[in-house]
Formats: sequence, C-alpha cells, structure tokens
Amino acid sequence: EEHFKPAVQAVLKEDAYEDSFGPLFREFNTSVFGKEKLQDEDYEMLADAAEKFYPTQARELKGISEEFANQGHYVSFPYLSAWMYAIEMEHIEYPEPSSSTSVGGEKLDNNECTALFVADSEGNVVQGRNMDRPPAYTPYARPVTLNFDIINNENGIPDFKASGFYWLAAAFVTANIPGHLSMQANYRYYPTYRDIPTKDDVFSYIKEGRVPALQVYNKMILEQGIVDIEPAVEFLSTFPMSIPAYLSMGGSGDKFQAAVVTRDEDGLAIDQNGITH
Repeated sequence: EEHFKPAVQAVLKEDAYEDSFGPLFREFNTSVFGKEKLQDEDYEMLADAAEKFYPTQARELKGISEEFANQGHYVSFPYLSAWMYAIEMEHIEYPEPSSSTSVGGEKLDNNECTALFVADSEGNVVQGRNMDRPPAYTPYARPVTLNFDIINNENGIPDFKASGFYWLAAAFVTANIPGHLSMQANYRYYPTYRDIPTKDDVFSYIKEGRVPALQVYNKMILEQGIVDIEPAVEFLSTFPMSIPAYLSMGGSGDKFQAAVVTRDEDGLAIDQNGITH
C-alpha cells in the first residue's frame, strides 16, 4: 500500500491540489466517467474487479487513497478503481473518431497518442512517444506526470523505468527495461467494419477478469517476467483484453527490432478482409 504514497506527496509538494489533482479529476468526471453517468454501483463493481483480479494493485490504490486522506483530500478507492479501468471507460465514451469532442467547431481527438520508431544504419532502434490528452486536461495532467524507477531487488538497480500520470491507477503505459525493451500502449478506436460494444459488453469483459489496458505491462513484466521483444510480442498478441489497443515496443541491440501489436479483444486484430495483423 506504500508504493505510490510518495508520488502523491511529490505532486502536492510542488503544486496545490486545486492546481493538479482536483481539476484533473473533475475533467475526467465530466468526460471519461461522467458522460455515461457511472453510478455508485458501477464504481463498486470496478473496485470488486480490481480486488479480485489485481489484488496487489488494489492495495496500491488503497494506499493512494489513504495518502490523499492524509493530505486532507477525499479520493475513494472505488473512484481510483475506475481510473484502473479508465481506458475501458474511454472506449464507452469515445468508441470511434466521430465521437471526439468538438470545441468552437473544431473537432479535437481525445485519445490518440503517438508512437515513433527511428533506427540508425547499424540497426539500433530508438522509440519516442507522446501522450495526447484533450487541451482541458493538459495544465493539470502535467504536474501529475512523474518519472519512476521500479526497483524489486536488493541492489537498487531499476527493473524498469516508467513515466506518466496513470500511476493514479497503479499502472504505467510507458516503460523502459534498460538493455532489453521499450514499450508503450496506444489508444485504438473500434474499427468501422464491426459493431461497437455497449457499456454492458465492456463491463461483462471486466467481470471476466480480462486485462485492463493500463495493466498490460504490469502483467507482462511483474507477473510473467517477460523483458525481451520476442516473448513480449507473443504474450501481447494473445491475452484477453476488454478493448482494442496498439501495443508498441522496441528491442535492444543492433537488430532493427521493433513491433506494433494491433489488438482486438481476443487477440490480434482481424480486418474486414479477414487478415490478421
């Protein structure tokens, strides 16, 4: 429960709650969580799923909630559990590009981050990324975005490095395993050639224990011990998810190793022509 308490402290040391967490939560509440009008029972169901299928992360979320309380702010465990499933909730609200937000007549894409791979002539791959959020979020997401060294050993050397603001969900969508692998998860809309699942469909997947998009790399690295690109591609191509996703990664060394795994809920994406990607 102690893992992310220092993260809460670090943010509030530099920025007041009303300049960081408070408005960020309110923006999520009116968009990702609010437009579908999540009810109390929905938050409780997500909390139950977190505790049942991800007990370690559930304890970390409870620790985050406790630290907010220590700092004088009420942020409940069920609410943070909804953050664990935030990408699933986004897919309910923004299932396709046409569902993006319009501001002043201009359509704003809510969800698409960017992955970029560059290789030198020797075959060394460099991966870059950004994390796009709607402009209303940006001033408040920035102070909550932190860099982490994840250390699970006695020698103090990081098992992997991560960055982002989804530590609020006891999760990371960007990670680097030094000498092995870099990776990131990216939003993928539902393809136009298939039916869009309903809220009930997505919630039924969650109740099955399918891997939340924000927990993919925790599961791969911490549970499965996978740190190299070949087994990573194999693992990321097969485990069940609740939503589509792009999972990109670059390998180490001079072998031109990089991959973007295009996912549907049950495995690799299948296009309208029946071709697997």
